[in-house]
Amino acid sequence: MICQQKNYTLPTPLLDSKEINSIDGLTYKYIQLKKPSAVTKLARKTLDVAPVEIKFLGVDIKKAFSEKDLYNQCMKVVVDGFKVLEEKTAKHTISINSIISQVDRIIPDITVTDLNEFCLARSYDLMKLITLQKYQNLAFVFVEGSVTGVLGFAGVPFNLVLSTFLFFRAVQSIAMFYGYDVKNDANELVIASEVFMKSLFSKNDKDDELSAILEKIMMMNKATAFSKTTGETSDFKIKETTQIILDRMYDLAGQSAKSAVEKVGQKTFEETVFKELFEQIGKRLTKGFQKKSIPIVSLATGAFFDTVQMKKLIDYANIFYCKRFILEKENRIDYVTR
Repeated sequence: MICQQKNYTLPTPLLDSKEINSIDGLTYKYIQLKKPSAVTKLARKTLDVAPVEIKFLGVDIKKAFSEKDLYNQCMKVVVDGFKVLEEKTAKHTISINSIISQVDRIIPDITVTDLNEFCLARSYDLMKLITLQKYQNLAFVFVEGSVTGVLGFAGVPFNLVLSTFLFFRAVQSIAMFYGYDVKNDANELVIASEVFMKSLFSKNDKDDELSAILEKIMMMNKATAFSKTTGETSDFKIKETTQIILDRMYDLAGQSAKSAVEKVGQKTFEETVFKELFEQIGKRLTKGFQKKSIPIVSLATGAFFDTVQMKKLIDYANIFYCKRFILEKENRIDYVTR
C-alpha cells in the first residue's frame, strides 16, 4: 500500500513536451512494426524454399510428431509442468523488488516503495531502463534456453512451451517497469496476456473488444489522444474519448478476470491464464504446422528467428505500455498523491 504520509515532489509539468510528442513517435514505430521486416521476409523465404521437413537437432519433426501429438504433448507440459516452467524461468525473471530499486534511482526526492509511484517518473527514463535490461538479458537467455537442446528431441514440446512462457514473462516485466502490477492485480494480468497475444499475432482467434481497444491505443496520435488547454501555457489534457477507451479496457479485463479468479483462486490465476493462451497458440500451431508459417514454429528452427520474435514482442509491449503510461499519468499521479 502507498504510504499516504509521504511528501511528493510532482514532476513539472506532469507531462513534459518530450512525453507528449513521443505519442506520435510511438505510433510511427508501431506502424513500422506491423510491416514485415527484412529479417522476417528472409525467414519466410527460407521456410518457403526449404525442404518440407522441419528439423530439430537433425530429426524430422513432421515425421516424428503429428500435429495433434505435438499439440497434446505441449498442453501436457502446460498442465502438468507449470511449476517446472516457473522454476526454469525464475532466474531470468526480474523481481518486483529489483524493478522498484531501479526505478527509485530515476525518481528524485522520494524513496520509491510501490509500483504505483512509478507514475512520478518520465516515460522516456523508464524506457531506457527497459532497453538496458530487457534486450540484453531476456533476449540472450531466451535464445540460450530455447535452442540448447539439453533434453534432446524428446524435449521439443517442453522447449516450445518454455520459450513461450519466457515471452509471456517478458511482457509482464515490461508492464511492471511502467508501474502496472501484473502479479497482484488480476485485471492487469489479463491486459498483459492480451498484449502478449497481439504481439505474436496481429489478429487473435478471439478477436474481441479488448483486442480492438489495444489496437485503438496503439494507433492513437497526439491529436486524437490529447487536446491543448486554453491560456498562455502549452499544457495538454487527455480527451474524454481517450479516457473512456482506457476505462473500458480495464473494465473488460476485470470482467474476464473476475469469474476466473472466483473459480481457480488468485494463486493459480496466472497458470490458468497461460494455459488458455497456449491453447490459442496451440491451435495456430496445429493449423500452421504443415505450412511452417507461424511465429511459434520458428522456435524449433533456430536461435536467429527466436531473437527476431523476442525483439518484436518487446517492441510491441514497450510501445503499448509507454503509451498507456503517458495517457494515464495525470490520473495515476492524482490517485497516488491525494
